[in-house]
Amino acid sequence: MIDDFKGDTDGKRGTGVGHMLRGDKVAALGLVLLLHAGAAVLMLGSEPTLVGVAVFILVWIMLNGLWLILLRRPVVAALISLEILIALTLLSRFKFEKL
Repeated sequence: MIDDFKGDTDGKRGTGVGHMLRGDKVAALGLVLLLHAGAAVLMLGSEPTLVGVAVFILVWIMLNGLWLILLRRPVVAALISLEILIALTLLSRFKFEKL
């Protein structure tokens, strides 16, 4: 019977962040920090000047903010932002090396 189900003990249902287990929150935070660290490594490897670093950080903040507003998922927002910056970096390198 449905009354025998003990998975929902407090009567609240939902899949929001407030209902995540502590381990899930730590894992999500770890993923976000890992993606930000990846962006920092990309920045240090591709931007030789202080102005380049400043522009990279501003673009990273704006992209993350845009995706956070649209998606409301920090891990997905950081992942999409990092993918866009990696693609732009690779296109820029290709442009200067081959064209």
